[in-house]
Amino acid sequence: MRLPDLLTTDRLLLRPHMAEDFEGFYSLITNSEATRYVNLAEEERSKEQLSQFFEQAISSRNSDNPVFGLAIIEKGSRRYVGFCGLSPLPDGSGTETYYVLDPAIWGQGYASEAAARLFEFAFSVLALPHIDTFLVPANKPSLVMAERLGMKDMGLSDHHEYDQPVHRFRVTKESFLEA
Repeated sequence: MRLPDLLTTDRLLLRPHMAEDFEGFYSLITNSEATRYVNLAEEERSKEQLSQFFEQAISSRNSDNPVFGLAIIEKGSRRYVGFCGLSPLPDGSGTETYYVLDPAIWGQGYASEAAARLFEFAFSVLALPHIDTFLVPANKPSLVMAERLGMKDMGLSDHHEYDQPVHRFRVTKESFLEA
């Protein structure tokens, strides 16, 4: 999947990560509130592990198989407020989206704004037929957001990163572009 150089919304910039984003990324991924529903082991949250992952993601940018992760930057303040991306599913059944945002901006529509712009790119440029997201049942705000974005709940499903069944939501290119 080809990474965009820059995606914009009214309030946000979505762009590939740069080295100077690491401290914001590290602060976010080690924030237990921000990552409450992200399945990461403690050893995966170490600064050393995260630094290695971050450097690999940046260096993969021009490869045939880049890590498709984008920094979410608030336009006005130029502050790193989160990240989002796309990832192929291991079983080959499609692509999933993910995001993590700073709790200080929750409830202001930033996640929906970033996801909608990411979906536009994925459907119009990457020509993906559909995008899935997997959500822990307790993550009520994300369940609501998925529905607001036109994603349909496909029911509970197993996912390789979770030890419990999670909701699998899907949006197709057709249904997203019609909304």
